[in-house]
Amino acid sequence: MQDEGRGDAAGERVEQKLDGVGSLVVAEQDGGLAIDELEGFAAGLVLTARAVEVSNCRAILTTADPNVFGTELEFGQGLVGFHGRDGVGGCLDIQTVDMSGLCGHGVLLVHDRSPLRGLRGGARFGGADGCKLGLDIGRHQIEFGQERSFRANSWGNRLEKAPKVLEAIIVALPETAGSALYGMVDVLAATGTLWRQLVGDDPGAALIHPRIVSPSREPFRCGNDIPVTPDLAIEDVSKADILILPELWLAPSDDMRGRYLELKDWIRQLYRGGCTVYSACSGSVLLAATGLLKGREATSHWAFADLFRKSFPEVRFNPEPNLVFADPAGRIVTAGGTTSWHDLAIHIISRHCGPGEALRIAKVYLLKLHGEGQLPYASLVRRQPHADSVVRHAETWLAENFREPHAVAAAVAACGVPERSLKRRFKAATGTTLISYVQNLRIEDAKRLLERAEKPFDDIALGIGYENTAFFRRLFKRCTGLTPGQYRQMFRPIVRAASVPNAKRKTVKVSANLN
Repeated sequence: MQDEGRGDAAGERVEQKLDGVGSLVVAEQDGGLAIDELEGFAAGLVLTARAVEVSNCRAILTTADPNVFGTELEFGQGLVGFHGRDGVGGCLDIQTVDMSGLCGHGVLLVHDRSPLRGLRGGARFGGADGCKLGLDIGRHQIEFGQERSFRANSWGNRLEKAPKVLEAIIVALPETAGSALYGMVDVLAATGTLWRQLVGDDPGAALIHPRIVSPSREPFRCGNDIPVTPDLAIEDVSKADILILPELWLAPSDDMRGRYLELKDWIRQLYRGGCTVYSACSGSVLLAATGLLKGREATSHWAFADLFRKSFPEVRFNPEPNLVFADPAGRIVTAGGTTSWHDLAIHIISRHCGPGEALRIAKVYLLKLHGEGQLPYASLVRRQPHADSVVRHAETWLAENFREPHAVAAAVAACGVPERSLKRRFKAATGTTLISYVQNLRIEDAKRLLERAEKPFDDIALGIGYENTAFFRRLFKRCTGLTPGQYRQMFRPIVRAASVPNAKRKTVKVSANLN
C-alpha cells in the first residue's frame, strides 16, 4: 500500500508536468492518416504524445514528457509496441482509444518478448519474439476499460530489458572501398544512441552491432591503402542477422571468379541459415559469383552493366534503381553505385530498427535516398574492349562526327563496308546498336552543355543534330530519368561549386573557365 501511495503521488506530478505540453503535434506525415484523424485517435491518451511519423495507416508516437525518455508507441495494423525504455519516475499511464479502421481484428497485440498471460476481460494479447522492448508483466498492472482499449501502469519501476541488438557482419577484403566499409560501420553503430546524445536525451541502447569480418583476422590494407583490422575471421561466424558486402575496387571486367572460394561458400551457408544478405555497389559482383543471384533481379554500379551481361547472363541486371529486392521476402537486397550505401543503410535501419530510428539517423548524417536512381549519373558511352578494327574505326569516326544529320549512313561510308555487316559487327563488339550509339553520343553532349552552358535546350538539340526537339526531349528523359531542366538543376551547381559567393565577378569568371 505504501508503494502504491508513492506511485499515485508520482503519477500526479507527471500529470501536472504534462498539462503544459499541449496537444499532439504531427511532426512528419507521409500519407495514410490525416492530421485530424490522428488527433482524434490520440485524444484519449492519458500521456500526451508527439507524433514523429505517420505512414500508411501507421503512427509512431513518442512521449513529450521530460520524465519519460525514448518511449515510443506504434499504432497500426493492430499493433502497439513499446520501443525504448520506460524511464518515468512514477506512474506511466498510457491508454489507447478507438482503433476502428486500424485494427482489423478488433483486438490489440502488444509487442513483447513473450505472450502476456493471465489477463482478464477476454481480450487477446499476443507477443512478437525479438521485438525491441517488451512489457515486464511482473512489474505492470494491466487494466481494461471500454472495448478496444487497454491501460498499462508502471508503478515506479524502470524496465531494464535491453532491446535486441542485431549482429551485422560486414565483409572486408583487400579490394574493399574503405569509405563504404567504415561509413557503414559508423552509421549502423550509431543507431539507438547518437541522436539522443545530440539532442540531450538520456543515453539509449545500441540497436545494431556491426563487426568487420575477413577470411582471416590478420590486419591488412584495403582500397587506397586504408588499414583494416578485422574483428572476426569467417570461421568464427556461423550465423548472423545481417550480412553486408560493401563496395569493391574492381575493374569493369573483373567478375571475381576463381578466387575467394571459401568466402563464397561461407556466404552461401549464412544465407541458407536465415541471414539477410545486402550488397552495395560492386559488392553485388561478389554476390553474383556465389550463385545466389542466379535467376534473380539485381543492381550494382552502372559501370558493371556489361560485366553482368557477359559474366552473369542469368542475373536480371537492372542498372536504373538504387535498391533492388532479389526475392519477395527481401532476403537479398542489392544497392547501386558508390554512395548508394547511404540508401542501403537507411533501408537496413528502417527495416530492422524502425522508420523512426531511420529518420533520426538520416537527419544526423544528412543522408537522403537517391530517389532519382542511377540513370542521371550513368555514362551512356563506354569503350568496350574488342578486336574488331572496323568497329573501332566506326567508334572513332562517330566520336568526331555524331552531330552530322545522317551520322549512321556517313559512318557506314567512312568504314567502307556494307551497312548490314557494320551494324551486325557493331552490336556484337559493343553490345549496343549503331543508332543507339549515335543517340548516346548526342545525349552525352547535351548533358555536358546543360551542365556548363546557359543555352536553352531547344538550341542544344538543334546543335547536335535533332530538328525534332520534342523527340529528343523525350529521348533524353528516357535515357537519363530526368527532364533537361531537372538535369541542369541537379548538376549545374556542382560545376559552380568552385565559385566563392562574395568574390568579384572577374574571379568567378576565371574559376568557371578553369572548369
